[in-house]
Amino acid sequence: MNITKTFVNKPTTVLIIFVVLVGLGLYATMDLPLDLLPDMELPYVAVMCSYPGAGPEEVENRVTRTLESALSSVTGIEYLGSSSSMGSSMVYVQLSMDVNIDEAMNDIRDKIDYIKGYLPEDCTAPMIYKLNPDVIPIMQYAVSGNRTPEELRDFAETITPKLEQIDGVASVSVSGGREKAIIVDIPRDRLEAYNLTISQIAQMMAAQNISVSGGTITEEDLNYTISTVGEYSSIEDIKDTVISYKVAGSQQDAMLGGALPKVVSIRLRDIADVYEGYKDQTSVVYLDGVPCVQLSIQKQSGKNSVQTARAVQKKMASIIATAPNDIVITETGCRMLGDIVLSLEKASAQAIDYGHSFEREVAFLTVHSTLHLLGYDHERSAEDDELQCRIQKNIIETMEF
Repeated sequence: MNITKTFVNKPTTVLIIFVVLVGLGLYATMDLPLDLLPDMELPYVAVMCSYPGAGPEEVENRVTRTLESALSSVTGIEYLGSSSSMGSSMVYVQLSMDVNIDEAMNDIRDKIDYIKGYLPEDCTAPMIYKLNPDVIPIMQYAVSGNRTPEELRDFAETITPKLEQIDGVASVSVSGGREKAIIVDIPRDRLEAYNLTISQIAQMMAAQNISVSGGTITEEDLNYTISTVGEYSSIEDIKDTVISYKVAGSQQDAMLGGALPKVVSIRLRDIADVYEGYKDQTSVVYLDGVPCVQLSIQKQSGKNSVQTARAVQKKMASIIATAPNDIVITETGCRMLGDIVLSLEKASAQAIDYGHSFEREVAFLTVHSTLHLLGYDHERSAEDDELQCRIQKNIIETMEF
């Protein structure tokens, strides 16, 4: 009663205390960081590697099965699945919820290190991904206009470093368009005429396109670092690559008055057509039915999604102001502005259109594992079934959509 009587007798003091508490509450609310999802460890790990030039069956027999055999003995596995496609292999592991993810990752690394020697020589080192929601892009921008696909991609790649400098942005990936490349076209009849193989030519080109350290030279109190620069700097350098040697002439010709035998260099220009072209397109992006190039922005782990997205929007506004008039930059997706489920569904659907790159497959698995943990159910569609067959196969059967 004494406390109640004191508050009743001193209304001004009570009002001041109430206003202060309300002000502190509003300040704390405004300063409270916002994010799409809470920090959580998903019990999913993906192991991926590439085997260039190999078909799906060869990838499965020589790479995927080797990885599966090694990972099957990891403690705490609830499900082990795999996907083999042209030139790439992915093995995904679903762990028990009570398993320590960091310890499981160390165990997986040990198993992978043990079987590296059993993988094909051309196979890249397996990469291990611990799935988390941060791999889902927080924003997407489409770059379109009255330009060729390669020009649109070049412009997108020029603004990528500017976006990656923003605090909170981890990386910016470019999809769509065409990338420039140096094409080496070798007719089969020339290979047979010079008795060469594609692998021999590739080895010789790789051996001559390197920079080697030459040590140091000491002069009094100064040390000079020596390096041999042997990397290609132009198409002409590539054409002048020495592929092999052959002997021109013979002893019999010399005895009959002809020229003496000599060693002649066989250069790449003698057996191949070398020119500047474009890589095969592995992803196609459309905006309102018009081909374009897409920028996908991924935030750093632990950074605030909302603050990062606002910083990106501010920076992009200045880029748009200085961009050429015939190039249009459109924001096509922002995770902070939409509903959680709708944003996740959008990221999941984009996995169909974006191709088979490792990062996108990881993002796809993260989206669906996150939906599973959130207990979100949605009706399956034909696209879901197609995606199940192409990427996840049996693992989707363990999740409830």
